[in-house]
Amino acid sequence: MDKMYLFLKKNRLRKKWTIYKRIWMLSMDWTLLFYVIVFLGYIGTVMFLEGDVLQVFRTYLPKLDAIGAEKFSYILIALPMAYTLKSFRQPGILFSLSEKKLSTLPYETMRIWFVLALERWAKAAVVFTGVGIIYYLLSNTTGIVIFMYIGVLILMNILMTIVEWRLFQQSIWIKIGCFCLLLGVFMLQIFLVSPWIAYGMVVVLLLLQIAGYKRVNKHVDWDKVTMAANYKVWNMPIVSQVTKVSFKKERKFSIWQQRTFWKQSFSFQKDTLYHRLWYIYLE
Repeated sequence: MDKMYLFLKKNRLRKKWTIYKRIWMLSMDWTLLFYVIVFLGYIGTVMFLEGDVLQVFRTYLPKLDAIGAEKFSYILIALPMAYTLKSFRQPGILFSLSEKKLSTLPYETMRIWFVLALERWAKAAVVFTGVGIIYYLLSNTTGIVIFMYIGVLILMNILMTIVEWRLFQQSIWIKIGCFCLLLGVFMLQIFLVSPWIAYGMVVVLLLLQIAGYKRVNKHVDWDKVTMAANYKVWNMPIVSQVTKVSFKKERKFSIWQQRTFWKQSFSFQKDTLYHRLWYIYLE
């Protein structure tokens, strides 16, 4: 399974690299690129030699050491709200059509999902750690505080994985209800100013993660999941900007076709045919 997944990822990256390379060769002027690099190099050298660039960054970047436990608890509540908003458009796990075809081979769907979850967590760890290191070099914040923030960001990314996966497949009203519930918890935190509210939310998310792990592949709308994942994987804004061709999601069924009426067994009677045609005309 691991070798097949790495083979899939390698060929996907190779295909993207080929597309970007062609776009680069068609749209880039090498002479202009050379002068831009020389100009930016000159500006950077002057700034580095004439002024203390690091001191300028350290003056304007906020020092995170001043944020206490009360402020820190706000972050623990705000992050689930951000992931809940994200679940309106993406499932969090990029289970595209290619990964779905892997499940038709002798590979378990649960194992494929877990590998994709590990990829999500690894990407988050790399990105958050890289940003933390840059922030540590450019600011006066101590390393232990930045390490705590990195740990919280990675932890919330892990705890919201299954929640985001299940919320994406729910109706719009359930998503809005969950967001309003989190918003209410955030307002409660503002009035009470108690870190135990945020800690309690972390415990609830942990229990949801444990309870939902064995049911991640049950009652899944795979068409909706793969459609959103394909758009996320193959949506390349640079290519769309150069070619003037936007990458769009696959067309969903209309609101009429989602009704229970359309899913019932069709009776080939004259009156039934006329009734069905009226729906089509109205649409």
